[in-house]
Amino acid sequence: SLVWVHNSVSAVCGEDGLPSSLVAVVIDISERKRSAENAAFLADVSLILAETDDEAKMMQAVGERIGTFLRLSSCIFNEIDWEQKITAVPYGWFREDVPNLVG
Repeated sequence: SLVWVHNSVSAVCGEDGLPSSLVAVVIDISERKRSAENAAFLADVSLILAETDDEAKMMQAVGERIGTFLRLSSCIFNEIDWEQKITAVPYGWFREDVPNLVG
């Protein structure tokens, strides 16, 4: 798993004024980094929803952002007819190496 850190290294000088050792502080900032990435992702999706009137384009763009953000091979949106017990995939995003299931 990826860990983001902030490093700070300082020299400790001896009585002669020359560096004699180093002090390092390492702080795990992974949660802060993930929070910033999540906020940017949500802002990006919100912008798509606010600026896109075409439903198909909107679903394609949102699916692509979700798939890319979560490192998925595909992101599909199903419509389910519970009475007839059928499902359809009207929208979806698929990585180039993955077959398209829309239709």
